[in-house]
Amino acid sequence: MLVVAGIWCVVSGGGSAQVVLGRLLPAVAVALVPWGLRLPREWPVLYRADTPALYALVDHVLRAVGTRGVNVIVVDAAVNASVVRYRIRGRAAC
Repeated sequence: MLVVAGIWCVVSGGGSAQVVLGRLLPAVAVALVPWGLRLPREWPVLYRADTPALYALVDHVLRAVGTRGVNVIVVDAAVNASVVRYRIRGRAAC
């Protein structure tokens, strides 16, 4: 969205401040992208075929809040639940 807003600022023909903003917004968008996130190898990965009851619970919660499903579930030592999107071989893992 920031890239589109930046292009619009440059193309719309506003003043010099608008052109500067138009060049700044795409740079901010690139800076906000989480580059290079990888799953730590020591964390166990739970796949849907191995833990169908856990995935059924997660799918039920995701439907209730209206969001997308997960490809894999990773367990670590933290006493909390969170979702992080990683890119693994072109697929998102949470």
